[in-house]
Amino acid sequence: MITQFMKPLFFGQFFDRLNEGGPFFMYPLFLMLLTCVGLTVYAYVKGDANEMLQKLISSISLFALVWGF
Repeated sequence: MITQFMKPLFFGQFFDRLNEGGPFFMYPLFLMLLTCVGLTVYAYVKGDANEMLQKLISSISLFALVWGF
């Protein structure tokens, strides 16, 4: 017997979860998450000699935290 917690999270369910939290807050948080992950991968692959990307990722992460509260 498969319970609700064992079902895989499909895109429809994922966007339902985003809408439950209120689209005004959750969609920007999701975009900030994708931005931070993308910049982290870019900084890892390309290199960040003067730590500009690290500061940018830190600022976006802090803004996401404040936006979530």
